[in-house]
Amino acid sequence: SRTIKWPIAITSAAAAILLVATLLFYNGSFNKKELPQQITQTVEQPAKNVKDTQRRWLKLPDGTTVVLNAGSKLDYPDSFDGVSIREVSLSGEGFFDVAHNASKPFIIHTGKLKTTVLGTAFNIRAYPNTDSITVTVTRGKVMVQEANKTLAILTPAQQLEWVMQYPATINKKVNLPEVLAWKADDLIMDDLTLEEAALLITKRYHLKVAFMNERIKNCRFTAAFLNRNDLSQVLSVLGDITGTTTNIKDDIIYIDGPGCESL
Repeated sequence: SRTIKWPIAITSAAAAILLVATLLFYNGSFNKKELPQQITQTVEQPAKNVKDTQRRWLKLPDGTTVVLNAGSKLDYPDSFDGVSIREVSLSGEGFFDVAHNASKPFIIHTGKLKTTVLGTAFNIRAYPNTDSITVTVTRGKVMVQEANKTLAILTPAQQLEWVMQYPATINKKVNLPEVLAWKADDLIMDDLTLEEAALLITKRYHLKVAFMNERIKNCRFTAAFLNRNDLSQVLSVLGDITGTTTNIKDDIIYIDGPGCESL
């Protein structure tokens, strides 16, 4: 299978961290040549057939993002170009945030069921050692089918549970925080500026963020921290990605560095 190269991929089993960080400085680059060494490193990862005992955060070729729970597997193609349908196969549990494309429906195959969406966010649980599949929608609308039979069209906070030995399905309203508890502590920074990331850090760790250089705010990056991580770990990784330094004093995080060239 093909491999994709990420400018940074850091995994720490001991801290239960999975980080995928990609420099996406669309509006400019650093104005200094002394970049952190990690920025130039590449780590190859299996992209077509992704399975891991740890949780994973993935960005598919169309921009769709997926958080895979431990022990889950996702199969997807190298590219969705030249096809009329975006199709993937899931074994296990995953939270999908599907990039909208009205002309290319997104289909997830899970055993005998398939879930079709245009652009939405939802959770699917379909582990091979269980006889049931559950689909829960958090945003938008999805259609769940068995063969050519439509089982349900789900809207936000609705869940379908399909059990193999019973022909009927259970369709109910659910408590979304309970369903998504397995990923509640994730800190996802997908194509954000440091200024936008600061808002997430403030909300998570209850500390204010102050920028010592206005140019830092526009530095754009992608990083995913799965499970609740210590603030020092998060700041250390962000520093490696963006070339910034941090100092915490009186409940304020001070961020400094050269920033990005265009502002």
